[in-house]
Amino acid sequence: MVNKDLIDYIMVQISKDRDIIEIRDSLKKIGWKENIIDESIKYAVHYHENGRPSSVFQRFSQVMTNPYQFFKEIKPEKSIRKPISFLVTFSLITCIVIILRWFFLNLNQKTEFGISVLLLAPLAILVLIFFLLIYTFVFTSLTHLFSKLFGNEYTFKYTFKIIVYSLAPLFIAFMSFNSSIFSYVSIPLWVWSLLLAGAGMSETHNLSFFEGITSIFLAYMLFLGVLSVISFVSSGHINGIISYLF
Repeated sequence: MVNKDLIDYIMVQISKDRDIIEIRDSLKKIGWKENIIDESIKYAVHYHENGRPSSVFQRFSQVMTNPYQFFKEIKPEKSIRKPISFLVTFSLITCIVIILRWFFLNLNQKTEFGISVLLLAPLAILVLIFFLLIYTFVFTSLTHLFSKLFGNEYTFKYTFKIIVYSLAPLFIAFMSFNSSIFSYVSIPLWVWSLLLAGAGMSETHNLSFFEGITSIFLAYMLFLGVLSVISFVSSGHINGIISYLF
C-alpha cells in the first residue's frame, strides 16, 4: 500500500539531491517495510519527474483556495511542463473569452468588420500567448534575481512555477477587461496575485512572506521602469520622425 505522507517525504528528499539508496536505507532503519518503501519511491520519482496527476483546472482551484498547501505539494516537481501547460491553457481561454465577448457585444455594428476580427482571432491569440510567455520568463528572471538578495538558493524553475501559478487571479481580471466590473475587480485581483506569489516564495524558497513579497514588488518596479524608459525613448523617436516628415 502506498503512503501519501511517505511519498511527500521522499519527494522532498529527492529535491534535496539525496541518493535513492540512502533514502531507502534510512527508511528501513526507522521501521518502514521494504515493499512499501519501494512502491512509494516509484511514485515519488514519477511525480518528481512529471508532476502530480492533476489537471490545469484542479491546479487553478488549488492555488486560488489553498496556496500554501498547493506550493508545498508542487515544490518537489522537477519538470516545468505543467506550469507551461497551465499558462498556455488559461491564456488561450482568456483570449477566447475577450474576443467572443467583444464580438457578441458588437454583433449589430459593422458585422463584416466583426467577422474579420473573429477570423483573425487565432493569429491574435498566438501573438498574445507568445508575448505573455516572454513577459513571464522576463519577470521570473527579475524576481529570481531579487530573491537571491534574501538568500534564495533554489534554481530558476522553482521561481518560474511560482510566478506562473500566481497569475491565476489575473486571468479572471483579464477576462473582465473592458467591462463594467473591470475597474472594481482588477486591483483586488492584482493584490490577490501578489499575495499568492508571496505565499509561493515563502513556501518554496524558504523566505519570509515579507522577503517574498519584496522580491516580487522590486521586480515589478524594475520591469515597469524599463517599460517606461522604452516607451519614452520610442515616443521621442516617433515624434522626431513625424516632425522631420511634416
